[in-house]
Amino acid sequence: MMKSSPLKTITITMLTLLVFSGCGGGGGGGSSGGTGYTIQLEWIPPVTRMDGVYLAPGSIAGYRIYVGSDPDDMNLTVDLADSSMTEYAYSAPAEEQYYFGVTAYDTSGRESGMSNIVYK
Repeated sequence: MMKSSPLKTITITMLTLLVFSGCGGGGGGGSSGGTGYTIQLEWIPPVTRMDGVYLAPGSIAGYRIYVGSDPDDMNLTVDLADSSMTEYAYSAPAEEQYYFGVTAYDTSGRESGMSNIVYK
């Protein structure tokens, strides 16, 4: 009987607040079994827009997580349509270097700029 190797978990915290431009005003995480590993992403929800205007509670509709092997070429990987989410467990298929960024989007569909890009 073969034993499966345990998952490695790495936590990355997004340090920059996500902010929206303009006016007006998800999901879940998981880990996989087997030989992969998880990278735990956490972020701080925005409280103001880029122009400094207060972001009213309930204005955020969700978050989008972008992943790539190059910080200049990241793709939308998951759309968390749940504004209460502030973390996500990314199941990495291989132990390689990955870059991550998070955006927030409001109830009108406007997406914020990218958070600071972090990597593992």
